[in-house]
Amino acid sequence: MEEARKTLQNSIEDKAGPLKLARTRLTVRTQKPDPETVRDKAERSLEKEVGDLEQAMRRLQIELRKQDADIQRLQHSQSQLEADLQDKTAALSIEQECEGLQRDLTKQMASRQS
Repeated sequence: MEEARKTLQNSIEDKAGPLKLARTRLTVRTQKPDPETVRDKAERSLEKEVGDLEQAMRRLQIELRKQDADIQRLQHSQSQLEADLQDKTAALSIEQECEGLQRDLTKQMASRQS
């Protein structure tokens, strides 16, 4: 689970650079003086690339949040199981002590009757 989370985090980080670059290129194109402003295939491709990268990052971030929630739920379950194990271990110890006392008491009773 931790490895999957790390992989998602790396994927998000890997997309940040290309997204920044595509946004910068698109900004440079849109800030040209009016006579040089042309809405051509290259600009539309940059817009699509930015949109695709943003969408991919959103999906990865959603998946990362799901992974984080799953990890938290698993850690909570682990804590509960560890607490239950401690309770059961303590109960077993008490039970074994009671059995030992019962044996001792039975032996004492048997020796008095003899």
